[in-house]
Amino acid sequence: MSGELLNGLIGGVLGPAIGKILGRFRLWKVFLVCFLSIYLAIFLIGALYVGPKQSFFELRQFVQARALLIFAGISGGATLVAFLGRSTKTALNDVGENSAGVASECTHDLGDNRGRSKNS
Repeated sequence: MSGELLNGLIGGVLGPAIGKILGRFRLWKVFLVCFLSIYLAIFLIGALYVGPKQSFFELRQFVQARALLIFAGISGGATLVAFLGRSTKTALNDVGENSAGVASECTHDLGDNRGRSKNS
């Protein structure tokens, strides 16, 4: 139960912020950068432990179908967060533009007719 609470808190706090940042970029770029950064991280960690030459040879085991699908799924999740961040950003802009128009019309209508009926 505490793990679910922790995941919810982290997702609720960090998710919107990461979504706003990633929402600025094209979705295919987010996917590609995430996918390549996973392989870069694997290579760098391997280079620290066994050396760069051996790490390059060991990287072949991560070019199998299962690993590709797992990393594509992780990258797809990051792309989904970027898509939701972009959708939220555009939805808020649309609401802001519509609200400003409605608010200006309301104040315009109230400005001349305070205390008077429309028929008089």
